[in-house]
Order: sequence, then C-alpha cells, then structure tokens
Amino acid sequence: MSDWQLVFMYMGAAIIAGSSIVVLYTARVQRVELARLREDVKRLSEDVKQILDAENRRFLIELKSFNKEGDDRDRRSFQAAIRPSASANT
Repeated sequence: MSDWQLVFMYMGAAIIAGSSIVVLYTARVQRVELARLREDVKRLSEDVKQILDAENRRFLIELKSFNKEGDDRDRRSFQAAIRPSASANT
C-alpha cells in the first residue's frame, strides 16, 4: 500500500469516528430533551387535574346552594349562566 492510500484510509476512519461521536451526542441531547418534555407534560397534567377537581367542587357547592334557596329567579339566572350563548355557536 502506498502512503497516500494509508492517509486516505486513516482520514476515512477519522471521519467515520467523528461522525459517530456527533450522532451519539445528538441522540443523547434529544433523549435529555425528551425526558424534560415528558416531565413537563406530567406536571401540567397533574396541574390540570387539580384545577378540574377544584372547579368541580366549586360548581357542586354553587349548585347545592341554588337547590337550597329554592328561588326560581336564581335558578333561571344560573341556568342562563351555564347555557352556551348564541354567539358562541356561530
């Protein structure tokens, strides 16, 4: 083998090794980013569950208070508040 063939062979091996290092590093960075995003989604999901639970409790308390009062006027205003408006449908 001539000297040039050896040089090209070593250069090819160095290019392949360098490319492998870049690919492995990029894959590691992507895995770290994906893990961080999964944690964010999990945290946000827990936050949404807490908010929904609090809103459900508030709604039931308000509903029970309307049932206890027995005032038809208040019930109509409550029903109007929970009924979707005509402008929301268009």
